[in-house]
Amino acid sequence: MAPRFVLVALLAVGALVIGTTGSHYLTVTPLKSASKQKKPTTKKATPSTIISSPVAEDAGKSFVTDPPPALLDPNELKAATALINSQKSAAAKAIGSYWASHGTSVDDAGFVTWAATQIPPSPVATQRQTEIKTLEKLKSGRSAAGLSAARWLDRHGSQDVWRVYLTSQTDFRSGTEQKPSTKELDVAINLANKIAGQASSKAKLSAPYIVEPTIKDDQKSVSAGATCPCSYPSSTAARSAAAVAYLGALSPERRGEYAWMQSQVNTGELYRADAYPSDLGAGTFIGDLVSTYVLVTRGHANP
Repeated sequence: MAPRFVLVALLAVGALVIGTTGSHYLTVTPLKSASKQKKPTTKKATPSTIISSPVAEDAGKSFVTDPPPALLDPNELKAATALINSQKSAAAKAIGSYWASHGTSVDDAGFVTWAATQIPPSPVATQRQTEIKTLEKLKSGRSAAGLSAARWLDRHGSQDVWRVYLTSQTDFRSGTEQKPSTKELDVAINLANKIAGQASSKAKLSAPYIVEPTIKDDQKSVSAGATCPCSYPSSTAARSAAAVAYLGALSPERRGEYAWMQSQVNTGELYRADAYPSDLGAGTFIGDLVSTYVLVTRGHANP
């Protein structure tokens, strides 16, 4: 089944639950599921009710009122996918130095401080000029359907889709899969957002549609003299990278679809001229650091 239709089916299941109640990843060593160590009991089984968490319910309800349109086509995802994959080795090397200097205990504040020192240097002006030409070409090929998809991804790609995926992964999983945690997913997303936001405030690099308003999505407006929103690094790319790697490590069989959605979210950023390619690369780097940190410090993997 194509990922697009898997997503639509997943959202339908998510709505029902609420109503009644390929890619490369950083190297981590998953721990064995605790479920394997439990012996079956002889107690009479009683029917169980699937109850989603409140945040997952809110995410699912938003898809009922704002269902996904046809998303972007595979050939449109290639550039973003390449950017995502290009960050993996650098992030893996960097997080190795964190374990060596800080250990593997939970220290979210210390990790945020450390991660701020690892973000790649801000792109120079000539790089931004080259990248904006790429976005100008992309703008010339925009379609109404593509914009509809990109706008939906903008509304839901940072958190909602990952919470619905988590609900499905929690309710439908094998005995060898570790159970994902809404709290841990939110920690990963929030840490990625915090690190990217702090770096963006420091870099003060304007989003491409601020620099060149002619390429903006028509639904956006640019005030005279505006310098922000600032886009380096992309907080959207950071959050999606953190979510994908966290969920994918706990359910490797689903990594392909999660990576497909990550490419959708990042491509939407380019499609709307909300981010430069280098913004996405730096954001993905942050998300990869965060996901590995959360997986190891919360006991799901070894460094």
